[in-house]
Amino acid sequence: MNIKLKIRHRHRLLAIALITILVTGMSIFVFLPGIVSAQQYARPDADITLGSWTTSPLWSKIDETSFDDADFIHSTGAGETFSEIRTADVTDPVSSTGHILRFRMKGTGSGAAETVNMQLYQGATLKAQTGVQSSRGSFATKTYTLSGTEANSITDYTDLRFRFVPVHADAESVDVSWAEFEIPSAGTLISTSCTSGASPLTMNVSYYFQGITNYRRLTCTTDGEAYTTSGSIAATPTFTLPSPFTQLWSFQSSTSTGTTCADGTGAWQMTSSSQHTFPSASTTWDYCTVIPNTATVDSTTFTVQWDSP
Repeated sequence: MNIKLKIRHRHRLLAIALITILVTGMSIFVFLPGIVSAQQYARPDADITLGSWTTSPLWSKIDETSFDDADFIHSTGAGETFSEIRTADVTDPVSSTGHILRFRMKGTGSGAAETVNMQLYQGATLKAQTGVQSSRGSFATKTYTLSGTEANSITDYTDLRFRFVPVHADAESVDVSWAEFEIPSAGTLISTSCTSGASPLTMNVSYYFQGITNYRRLTCTTDGEAYTTSGSIAATPTFTLPSPFTQLWSFQSSTSTGTTCADGTGAWQMTSSSQHTFPSASTTWDYCTVIPNTATVDSTTFTVQWDSP
């Protein structure tokens, strides 16, 4: 008999994998690849240099979670110079992917294009830049994704600044209404090394407690963790358990053999569409399923989908 469990992507996903459980004798093998993370955002929180931009404070006019073009910073006239604005602290994601600069700008004039170059600095060191961008007459979002080399060059995520470098004629102007720097979250939900037949996720009969109900524990082989979390990440599982499964739990992999799902260390019952916040420390976990004592497991499939906030 075969049981197939799939973890799929939706929105900002925390885990994506195709898991196949094969029942062979008394063991169930699950193949679980994949590691992904949520996002965090560095947004403006203090002025450092005003340059030719008005009106002070600059940072509070471009710090929205979602852009608002009703307020903005403005540069016009001769002798345009850059502004520098500090960002809120974020945590090093220990990843070189998913680093994205964004800002919204508008130019007003009639000659050569009015431009803004958004630059990312760590202290006094340039780390990345969008290059000169233009949009005459209406606000437009400009985006730049850092290369792996650029992302890896950032060593202090608590000392980041945005510089906005304007170019315009004396009677022309540029406006910036919003800016942010997106990076992966420091909290992650990841798989273990259960990626091939050599070290599969296993439901072993020595790891369940039988009584009125059966409690079946999923581990990586006989004693390795099913998955690991790092950071106080919040995640929402979505799933529908088919018969004969009645409950799905998760508990820390340090839980003693023979423990029921509810009595495991740090145990929490996974409720579909209900968000769960994991502890800040790096923690290893196993899954635990509840099956009626009289039930037999036939071939079936079900999906567990993890989403970030």
